[in-house]
Amino acid sequence: MKRARLKVIDVPFKSHILANTALDIRIEWCKARARANRWAEEVELLLEEMRRTIAFFEWEAARWNTQAAEFSCNDPLVLEGYHAYALRQASLRHALAASCRTSWSDMIASAAPLV
Repeated sequence: MKRARLKVIDVPFKSHILANTALDIRIEWCKARARANRWAEEVELLLEEMRRTIAFFEWEAARWNTQAAEFSCNDPLVLEGYHAYALRQASLRHALAASCRTSWSDMIASAAPLV
């Protein structure tokens, strides 16, 4: 397979060519900077979403613990069942929060200097 070779075209030196080149470079720099800023903003949003997800799981776990403590019923079997269910739900939420922390810890640590 033959490789195509570009032909070099000699263009006489003109100041407007240099001006256009400088302008093109500035435009490309502005575009690259805008992309970098958007990326930094996306990283910041992602870190905040991660933080909020973990906080939500912890909040839900606390809510289930509160419900387990505050539930009252005359039937001891119902009370025991509800208490066990609520504590299980709280345990699941704590496990979800811990799993998120573990899964995301490297990503959060590496992204923190960028924000």
